[in-house]
Amino acid sequence: MSAAAHPFQPARAVHRLRRQAANVLAMLLCAVFAVFAVGVLLYLLWYLVQQGSRFINLDFFTKLPPAFGDSGGGMGEAVVEQLVQKNMVSNFADIYKLKESDLLLLEHFKHKKAHNLLAQIEKSKQQPLHRLLFGLGIHHVGEKASLVLAEKFGTIDHLMQASLENLIKIPEIGPVMAESVVEFFKQSSVQILIKNLKEYGVNTKEPHREKGTQPLAGKTFVFTGELKNFTRAGAEEKVVELGGNPSSSVSKKTDYVVAGENPGSKYTKAQKLGVKIINEEEFEKLLK
Repeated sequence: MSAAAHPFQPARAVHRLRRQAANVLAMLLCAVFAVFAVGVLLYLLWYLVQQGSRFINLDFFTKLPPAFGDSGGGMGEAVVEQLVQKNMVSNFADIYKLKESDLLLLEHFKHKKAHNLLAQIEKSKQQPLHRLLFGLGIHHVGEKASLVLAEKFGTIDHLMQASLENLIKIPEIGPVMAESVVEFFKQSSVQILIKNLKEYGVNTKEPHREKGTQPLAGKTFVFTGELKNFTRAGAEEKVVELGGNPSSSVSKKTDYVVAGENPGSKYTKAQKLGVKIINEEEFEKLLK
């Protein structure tokens, strides 16, 4: 039988064509996926540029004393998100430029609510340096480290001038955190931000505390709900004065969750983790 009449040649040709078609289809799918992936990355880049201030740690503001009866108090996440989406804030200091007319453009805001929030923002200018440092969102620097740095250097100017070597010498800081602090304050945008905060009258000093008896030394406290005899900030300051560590999140390392009226999700999380939950009266006993 001749090669041209070989019975398997048509089947081989069909198989080869199918394989080539499959390869072409696979290449097309890869190309489509690559275009899609590039599109997603470009969109994310645009989103990060447009919404950059969302990724600044605004805990400094969400921890304001209760302004209008919400259990978290002060400027909650929903308010911050609206301000960012409406381009009313693009950096930390813009919070202090807000006017009543700006707030009235937000959902669920009327004159009284806007007035109360502006009063709380004004009051927040007097919070200690460690709360401001934490609010700045320096990479690797949490609440405990913010307090350590604030107490060590006393003012934000001294901290900004601190060398890497001096920072590394602080036992609680270490090389990774020290480098992060130095690099953060090197940025011209950060220096402008600090300058603006000062011009708006924001406190950049840490109050001197006498190192007396510290019954709460090494203990971590988280507060949830509304307290009767303390603002949230006031209760946390009391913890700091007595050697303890206030925190905004519950974990297995939390020693106490202090629950006021209408506690939030932190209460539920504490129950799940088996963290000790105490009321305001029990908290006050620990302070004595």
